[in-house]
Amino acid sequence: MPVRNASTPNWIPLTIAALFIGCGPSSQLLTVGSLSLFGRDERLAIDVAERLTASLYDRTAKHTHSDADGHIERLYDLAVGLVETEVDLIFAYSTLAAEAAKRAVAGTDVPVIFALVDDPVQAGLVTSLDNPDGQVTGVMTLALPLAGKAVDTLIRLDPGVERVLLLRTPNPAYDRIVEAYRIAARQAGLDMPLVEVDTPGEAAQVYLDVAPGRFDAIIESPESEIRHAGLSLGALSAREGIPSISASGRGDGVTMAYEMERDSLADQLAFLGEKMLDAPAQTALPVEIPRRFTLRLFRGRAAHIGYTFSETALMLADEIVDLEKDDVPESPSRW
Repeated sequence: MPVRNASTPNWIPLTIAALFIGCGPSSQLLTVGSLSLFGRDERLAIDVAERLTASLYDRTAKHTHSDADGHIERLYDLAVGLVETEVDLIFAYSTLAAEAAKRAVAGTDVPVIFALVDDPVQAGLVTSLDNPDGQVTGVMTLALPLAGKAVDTLIRLDPGVERVLLLRTPNPAYDRIVEAYRIAARQAGLDMPLVEVDTPGEAAQVYLDVAPGRFDAIIESPESEIRHAGLSLGALSAREGIPSISASGRGDGVTMAYEMERDSLADQLAFLGEKMLDAPAQTALPVEIPRRFTLRLFRGRAAHIGYTFSETALMLADEIVDLEKDDVPESPSRW
């Protein structure tokens, strides 16, 4: 598939919006780039760019977004393309996009702000959360601390769970998160074999090939490379009538998830972008964590697969989503 670049439709309204808040035609024009592995993150990228533009009272900004349509090997070339267009800032959505952007800006003063990244230290994006490299910072997910909480929540919501499926890849960026799941499962007395795959296609096939009755629940992989197999995860959940949970804030097709609040995350990223643009080159800004997240139970999805949440589960939820009311439940992976 051709690589889609959404720069044309995005920057015109952003620039016009800036004019209406008092920026004259002679104000400084900035170019904000964004990069993602999947096009579904474009909605978040646009929201962030719009908020950033509204905050730049004496400047105008245009936004150009590139996504790799799921092709990991295209990310670096797309990132280089953004640098060559002389962007002033790059937002990178996912660990892999951030890794590509960091490589592409090496030797330049272009800063990178990441989002939807689970463990930036393990991924090598920053050397420390409090004092990262001056060129790269961002808002990490809470996947690492929430891994154990997700396992605990799963068995609290469904005490009958004994065997849990979790897929992973050889990518070392997720080693600490996967290990956190392993420790939590062992402490809870759960049987959780790790199944290693390399591609979304392999992940989808594993979900499709699981023997009936083999597992009681599914934990969505925190790894963005294979999270694209979410439809097959949902198919397994439906076939077996078993619950699934995500602690990466981006659950597609799961019945329960810890999710970042979208508007709050967009505001946070835009404010971080403004600080980065105003700061001297190579200024180190600490990595931030989401300000708000919620435990969402997708009761409509559960009903569709024949699974019923207990009254205890419903009381623990921060939000309950009914398909009958919301039509299609949205999650950050679909923004």
